[in-house]
Amino acid sequence: MDQIKLNPCPFCGKNDLQILNTGDHMSWSCHFDCDKQKRNIAKMEHEWFVNCPDCGTCGPCFYVGGEFGEPNDEVCKIKAAEAWNRRADNG
Repeated sequence: MDQIKLNPCPFCGKNDLQILNTGDHMSWSCHFDCDKQKRNIAKMEHEWFVNCPDCGTCGPCFYVGGEFGEPNDEVCKIKAAEAWNRRADNG
C-alpha cells in the first residue's frame, strides 16, 4: 500500500502522526434482540486509529472482523485516515 497522507493534528498542528493498532482483544457486543434473549456475542477485535503522539488526540477506531467490522487491516487503516482527514470546515 502507498504511504497514507494524514492532515496535521487539528489541535496542536503537528504532522508527526501515527496509525496505531490496539492489538487483538475480546469484545462483547449486543445487537438486534440479544438483550431479550439474554445472550451476548463475543468477537475478537483488531482496531486501527490515527493518533497524535504530541497531544494525544485520537481519531475514531475501525476494526477487523465481526458482523460490522471491516474485511482487513488495510481497509481499516484507510478508513481511519479518511476519518482523521475529514473536517467540518473541509466542505
